Amino acid sequence: MLPQDISVVIPAYNAEKFIVDALDSINGQSFFPGEVVVVNDGSSDGTYSVVQEWILINRPSYCVNLYTQKNCGISATRNIGIQHAKFQWIAFLDADDVWETTHLSELISAINSYPHAIAAYGAGRLLVNGMVGDQRYDDFWDNPSEMYGKRIGETRILKIDNSIIKRIIYGNFIKTSSLIF
Repeated sequence: MLPQDISVVIPAYNAEKFIVDALDSINGQSFFPGEVVVVNDGSSDGTYSVVQEWILINRPSYCVNLYTQKNCGISATRNIGIQHAKFQWIAFLDADDVWETTHLSELISAINSYPHAIAAYGAGRLLVNGMVGDQRYDDFWDNPSEMYGKRIGETRILKIDNSIIKRIIYGNFIKTSSLIF
């Protein structure tokens, strides 16, 4: 898989105060996606105009498509974003989240290491008061990725199979913004 094969879907509701950080984190990736799809979910603030202004100022080398709709909620908004996506792989990024600079490259590496993969995710970390914490999101649970994952070769990449489904039903530890499928 190549970075150009990825559509990033960002659902946004009243996100004018933080969506620029999310967009900047895409722009700071070591590999750029093929496109970014932002779906403004009927925001009553300036989300739409903030995204338009960001596009004009930054002029990213990838396409940023901005859509707006009446408020439908985050699940419906993600689905609308998926429907507008043009590429084979979908990566989610919530409007109030940011990615570390190697996020997409590490997900691409994981998928390329296991060509039959249908999804990959990273162990995200919490951003509190502008600082990225040391603890991984997995650490707040029972470290299910390590518990159920099998290391692929000598990499840090873990392969997880259907045996994890029961654990996900117990509590989903996969942060949406860390997922590509």
